[in-house]
Formats: sequence, C-alpha cells, structure tokens
Amino acid sequence: MASLDRRGRRRPVVLLSVGLASLLVSLADLVHSQTAPTVVPMTAHNLTWFLHPPQDGSTAGGFTMNQIPAPTRGLTVQLLSQPAWFSDPTLTGVFGPGALFRLTLPCTIGVLINVTYRLSITNAEGSGEQILGSQTEPMPMCFGTRTIFFPVETPVTLENQRLKLTIFTTVSAVLNLTTGPGTFLLTTNYTGTP
Repeated sequence: MASLDRRGRRRPVVLLSVGLASLLVSLADLVHSQTAPTVVPMTAHNLTWFLHPPQDGSTAGGFTMNQIPAPTRGLTVQLLSQPAWFSDPTLTGVFGPGALFRLTLPCTIGVLINVTYRLSITNAEGSGEQILGSQTEPMPMCFGTRTIFFPVETPVTLENQRLKLTIFTTVSAVLNLTTGPGTFLLTTNYTGTP
C-alpha cells in the first residue's frame, strides 16, 4: 500500500492494528515529521450532534451542534428566519451505505402547522449548501420526544465540510425548543474524522 507525497512520489504506508480499530499511518510521517502523524480511523462509528443555544457561541454564521451535550435551556426561535445549526468540528470522511440521519427533539406545545427539517452539507464557512434530505410534517402536540428521520442517499463523502440542520416553516411561527441531552442529531455508519 502506498500514498503520494507533495511532489507526486510514492511513499509507503503502514497499517497498524490497535485493538478493534485499524489505523492507517504514513511511514514518511512517522520518520520525517516533527509533528504527530496523520491518522485516519478505519472503522465506522456513530456521531451524536447536540444542538446548542446561541449563548454557547456560533459556527459558520449559525448555531452550533457538537458532540458535547448542551446545557438544558429554553430556546425560542422564529421559524420564518430559518434557524440553522452547523456541526463543529468539520468532517472529513464517508457516511457509508445504509447510514441513518435521525433528529430527536423534545415535544413542545405546538400549533398544527407544517414544519420542514432540512439536512445539508456545506463548506467549512457555511456556504455551498448541498441538501441531503428533508422532511415536512405537522408540529404535533405530544409528550416525551419526537423523532425525524432524513431520507438520505448514501454513501455521502465529506472533505472538511459541515452538516447543517435547518428548521423552518413558510408562515410566521415560533418554536419553543429545549436544548440539552435530549435534543440531538444522530448520524450512523461514519468512517473518518472526527
């Protein structure tokens, strides 16, 4: 197995097995580099992206969703303004065949209007949006949590890109959302970083 260096020359790589995970490490990186070697996880894993309120900072011009559970806070968002959450950090890898994309939200007291949930990928700055899938459904009155599945054609390859979750409606409506450990986007069958 080999890879190319910056001058187009072939350089050998070494496949290291560590427990259940396999890592691909460039031999040239190990021998000639003053920094840590390039490591690419070779096993598929799930990522849970917790939706954070604006008080926790912003990413790519929108709200942040990351792998740290958000504090439990009430958040009121105007759906006509199309609030969006961007994954942080960026992703470089592949959502393999059969990967699932599932949004879990706490139930809210709703009015029976149609709400659209859209999942996209963008570049690191938040532009260049490519829609992966969307669902439109009435905002139900319910107890506990509700789940929205995104129909996404896989595989999906990302290179230093972000996931973007947008929630909106075509009429003026407010969504009272509670952030915290029960408000997240779950993605499965991902190979790459993070």
